[in-house]
Amino acid sequence: MDRISQSRSRSIHRNLGDGLGPERTVRIVSFNEFNPDYVKDVNIGLEKRYYITEAMEFVKKDKLPPNTIIHLVTNDLKHMSVNECVKEMKNLVETIHTLHQTKVTVSLPPPSQRDYLNKKIVEFNKILKEDPSIHHIDHTRSFMRWGEIDRTLYMNPNHPNQRGFSRIMSNIKNDIMST
Repeated sequence: MDRISQSRSRSIHRNLGDGLGPERTVRIVSFNEFNPDYVKDVNIGLEKRYYITEAMEFVKKDKLPPNTIIHLVTNDLKHMSVNECVKEMKNLVETIHTLHQTKVTVSLPPPSQRDYLNKKIVEFNKILKEDPSIHHIDHTRSFMRWGEIDRTLYMNPNHPNQRGFSRIMSNIKNDIMST
């Protein structure tokens, strides 16, 4: 990992409830700074990583709770092929399963307003959704309005704004609460 990546990687732990039990404890591995106020009744730990390789280093050395959500890949798709990213993500999921015996959910990336990146996101999401061994959360519908990407949910072409993040977190909460 280079120096820039090392300086940006950090752990943030926020407890949003006492005595909620392990089934409502989750670690989110993501490049985004999620606002925990969007998810009540869930203990959240955020492990901020920017690339799948950084997440892999983290999961090999730290203990994970019963639920782990991976919300990564957009940065990887900018400089890697879709097939490379799929392979890396599947490897990360398998490593987490093997080392931690935890439920792993891949939070698929929402659409991007950049055409070249959105094409890769659509392909990546399609491949992972077709794999029955990968539990996933698909945010695509949450970011669409009348068949188009809802641009009011983004602060720039790649990154959701607070309204966009609230939709992602709502989808994550629904997934956690349904298990």
